[in-house]
Amino acid sequence: MGKPELSIEQMAKIAEPWTDLTLKEQDEVLWRCMSNPIEFCNEPLMTGGSKLRPRQAEIISQLYATTDGGPLRKGNRKYTVGICVAGMSSGKTHLASRIEGFETALLLQYEHPAAQWGLAKGSWIRIINVATSETQSKETVWDEFKDTLLKRSPYLMSFHPTILTNSVKFNSHHVHLASLGSSALSSVGRNLKCAIIDEMAKFETETGKRSGKFVFDSLTRSTTRFGRDGFEPIRKQKIRGC
Repeated sequence: MGKPELSIEQMAKIAEPWTDLTLKEQDEVLWRCMSNPIEFCNEPLMTGGSKLRPRQAEIISQLYATTDGGPLRKGNRKYTVGICVAGMSSGKTHLASRIEGFETALLLQYEHPAAQWGLAKGSWIRIINVATSETQSKETVWDEFKDTLLKRSPYLMSFHPTILTNSVKFNSHHVHLASLGSSALSSVGRNLKCAIIDEMAKFETETGKRSGKFVFDSLTRSTTRFGRDGFEPIRKQKIRGC
């Protein structure tokens, strides 16, 4: 299994700005950040201090548009798939890592996340990063998420997750995050809340069960259990000259 990357003591120290708040103050921050992904991404208590660029904020706003034009709430998302086509060094990795953090926080706001979608209490819900290989999956969005958001987030650290190289488990809420290569998709299971597909263009050169279409269709089916709340953001690098 490997040794956790942070101890309980280290996580408790990072969490202090959150745990030092009163319950009322925590509720106010949660309401503001869970109903607006831009607020989440720019809130130091949630993401550790970094903020979105204007263009990134615009994309996030569009991805999480609501059917009624109001604040985000359970069941009112306009889209369940988001595709970002951009060139190298355009901020796709940072953007995807913030989506992963937001989707994680949306689950952790509930005492029993599984029960919110008609699953048995204690059922594990998963959020995954997928790339053509496990190494590719780990070295892009996953490492960005762990190193620049998760380990700096007072809110997320307050849950004392078990952080391993390719896995993060919030055991108290049965939320599991993982970094996978396309060959491991068969192990995902049905309770998939969010799948982040990294560098989709590279999948398009594959065939069979490693092809872009197979990966996309498989993950889309896995998120349907969550209805309008299942989400699948895709990073697709724009080829130079296109």
